[in-house]
Amino acid sequence: MKLFRTLAITLLVTGLVTGCGEESTSENEALNSGQMTDSNTQMGDSADTADSTLAEPTQTIAEILETDPRFSEVLELVNLIGLLDAMRGPGPFTVFVPINSAVQAMPDALLEEIRTDQNYLHEFILTHVAEGDYPTSELQDVSEVEMIGRAVEISPSADGDVLIGNSKILEADIVATNGRLHALETVISLPDSEDQ
Repeated sequence: MKLFRTLAITLLVTGLVTGCGEESTSENEALNSGQMTDSNTQMGDSADTADSTLAEPTQTIAEILETDPRFSEVLELVNLIGLLDAMRGPGPFTVFVPINSAVQAMPDALLEEIRTDQNYLHEFILTHVAEGDYPTSELQDVSEVEMIGRAVEISPSADGDVLIGNSKILEADIVATNGRLHALETVISLPDSEDQ
């Protein structure tokens, strides 16, 4: 009887391995071609798959600014006043970071003033930084966000996007180890520069 049970288990395992062999090959091909999704999603697991499919962030806000070429103009401004090290701190912070073309589109006189006046530069940068972690899901439910520099109005745009001040979020929720970034289409204007 014991021999029969061992033989039955061996045949069952062999059948499962042989039957799964073809799937394993197709899964390996999918994995190698980058088409395979999270196994919890494939199996229809009702667990919170959103959290299981997101990779843990590995970079601080400062490291993202340093490595993402879209933010090199803001990185230059942050370096002018030495705030990059603060963006390596524990946070959490939310940085509303204008892409390079947004900074380059600013009037020359205003950009020159920002680059040469340390107080104005400091105010400009801190108008784009909030203490706390603000995903877009939370921003959609409030009318303003308290930046370190000042409160900035939040409103829906005509096409349903979220506007931070006068700027549309182009890429939301770039998650860092110490907070998150939102890439902005334009800069958030300072109150005294809005008519320049």
